[in-house]
Amino acid sequence: MTEKKPMHKCPSILCAVSLLLACSVFLASCSSGGEDVSSAAGTLASVASTGSESGADTSTSQEGASSQSPVSSQSDASSDEPVSSNGGASSDAEIPANPDVKGYVDDQYIEGVGYELTTVVNKEYRMTESSGTPKLVTLPDSTTDRAGATYKLDERAAEPLAEFLAAAREEGFLPIVYSTYRTYQYQANNYENALKDYMEEHPGASREDAVENTVRVAPPGTSEHCIGLAVDIYTWSAYSKYGKKLDAQFESDPLAVWMKENAHKYGFILRYPKDKEDITMIAFEPWHFRYVGVEAATEIYEKGLCLEEYTGQA
Repeated sequence: MTEKKPMHKCPSILCAVSLLLACSVFLASCSSGGEDVSSAAGTLASVASTGSESGADTSTSQEGASSQSPVSSQSDASSDEPVSSNGGASSDAEIPANPDVKGYVDDQYIEGVGYELTTVVNKEYRMTESSGTPKLVTLPDSTTDRAGATYKLDERAAEPLAEFLAAAREEGFLPIVYSTYRTYQYQANNYENALKDYMEEHPGASREDAVENTVRVAPPGTSEHCIGLAVDIYTWSAYSKYGKKLDAQFESDPLAVWMKENAHKYGFILRYPKDKEDITMIAFEPWHFRYVGVEAATEIYEKGLCLEEYTGQA
């Protein structure tokens, strides 16, 4: 067997390469006009000396000269959208795209106004933690029937909601506002609590199991409560009857029946209909109404659509 001879590095070649790299550092420092010129010169001299003597690896770490820019703290770290530091194509090292996400709703936000009234927020079209905050107003107790509690809503939906609930009360119903605007962080906490509850109720269940089976609480970024145009409407009697929680059996409550048939007159729609779950990706919620304006609400109601179908995002 022929013995393989060890390969030796050529000192002259390594030295030349090392000097070339060092010169690049020096020239870059000079062109910046910064205070690192002298240290760069020292590095150049040092490299020339050590490189010529030993042919050793002379690569040096340049602090603050990384080719990858840090990702902005405003990026949605919880999403799987690829983030590119230079606005171009993402590198192989970045997080792969989430196939469920088709877009983000930031382009639907109008500064000082809020989101477009027909903005779709769901698992495919999401908000991020840095998405804009709607222009909110605090609802009066006369609207919510929840004295002492604070509920906020997009100002464009506040008066229509007051009229909607006043009409319901004129019919003899006793509606209460159960939930309105939520912040992104509140929704994130809400979702984490729901996952925790599921795992506690199902010993041995993994987080993946909890995610798959938690359908009543939307993941952060997918709840339209965060754009300030959604409201949950319930009654105290239903709250007591169904174990102090929202329950789909509320569907048969006279108030729920009336709201489903009259909400459009005030610009609201039943956001998650029973026969549209495969499109909305949300279980039927007879208490959840969304403000879209009278014109859009009327068309949606008369044609039997859900919001995704109306906007072409089904």
